Amino acid sequence: MIKRIIVSIVALPLIILLMWLGGWWLAGFVAVVALLGQLEFYRAFGKLKPLHFLALVVGAGCVTLAIWVESVPIGAYTIAVLIFLVFSAPFFFARRNSVSVAVFGLAYVAGLISAVVVIRQHFGLELAWMIFIAAWGSDTGAYFIGRAFGKRKLAPKLSPGKTVAGSVGGIIASAVLVVAYSWILHALGVWVIHQPVLYSLYFAIYGLLGAVFAQGGDLAASALKRHVGIKDFGQLIPGHGGILDRFDSILFVAPFALVFFYIIT
Repeated sequence: MIKRIIVSIVALPLIILLMWLGGWWLAGFVAVVALLGQLEFYRAFGKLKPLHFLALVVGAGCVTLAIWVESVPIGAYTIAVLIFLVFSAPFFFARRNSVSVAVFGLAYVAGLISAVVVIRQHFGLELAWMIFIAAWGSDTGAYFIGRAFGKRKLAPKLSPGKTVAGSVGGIIASAVLVVAYSWILHALGVWVIHQPVLYSLYFAIYGLLGAVFAQGGDLAASALKRHVGIKDFGQLIPGHGGILDRFDSILFVAPFALVFFYIIT
């Protein structure tokens, strides 16, 4: 727990700075995260092949170039990424050869996390922060509520430590934090919301659903790790595991947030 706190204290200012800068700074950082995440994914499924290295380059490049999606229809971009993921998944689970692993890893890691860059570019810093508030708010709420009240297991075969109480606590925490964040920005005059009541309802719904997607991303990563018999994707981040172990919930929340913000704005 101490290691997790120390890493968070060190990493949070860097993420805040890069999110504030946006543009190529954020795109470069997310591209590095995607590259390391893909690398962990491919290593989990065996020896690296030349096709995997090609997919690493393509993934990092696509995330970096997502900065230009500002001039591309958001709906078209989102549909393309989701189709890519959905169509690559059956081949991955049915065959699991170097081609299917390379393609699915590209779609699962780089394709999904690129939504962070798109949201920052297209919708601005204020909405982009809601990706992390929903994902990490859910994680934090689930951890503390689960430890205090958790008895019934949520998905014991995938993640024995998760409980139903923790899941509910994470969902509530996410909704409360997202709404509170929007109120604070509005009160400070940083973000003017012309229909506070309506948008509070929108953000409450986003917080609730965002937490569901965050927990879904966590469970999906757990299922993949169970599939290959590993506990963590890596040990790069002390107390957290690998890049994918820390960003697994972001992978699902970011595309959901992109679709949600596209609908309500």
